[in-house]
Amino acid sequence: MDTFARIDKNIVMRNLDAIREAYLNLMTSDKQFIDSIELSTSSTSMINIRFKKWNNAIDSILSTTSKEPRCFSYELKEILYKKNSTFAICNQKIIDIDDSALDHIEQYWAGGKTIPENARLTHRYCNNARSRFDAYTNKSIITVFWRFTYKI
Repeated sequence: MDTFARIDKNIVMRNLDAIREAYLNLMTSDKQFIDSIELSTSSTSMINIRFKKWNNAIDSILSTTSKEPRCFSYELKEILYKKNSTFAICNQKIIDIDDSALDHIEQYWAGGKTIPENARLTHRYCNNARSRFDAYTNKSIITVFWRFTYKI
């Protein structure tokens, strides 16, 4: 694929996380892309589908001229923790602010903005372990983590 040959390396490097997420999204969520791999790898039309979808994904990521900040401020984290230290997904209390993380409700790689209205307080572990595509569909993972860590 010629995708990265036509783009400045520094621009690509600044967007590695978003590129990786776009690739994973195509491989796991885009039925037409998946079918173009599973059903036929040598068909010209299937190859064109893969190239077009991949290039569109890359172009949509790299077409933004300015990048918003990726991380929320510690000050916002403190405000949300003091306001309500219960994790909205599993309804478990976050014991210490250092056990928490601020999560983008609409994920950053998918265009979510790093603004207070798009932030939620999460357990650090749960946030790092969650699926990028279907956040917290498996609450048993959170329950097992909670019981193991806090020995309830």
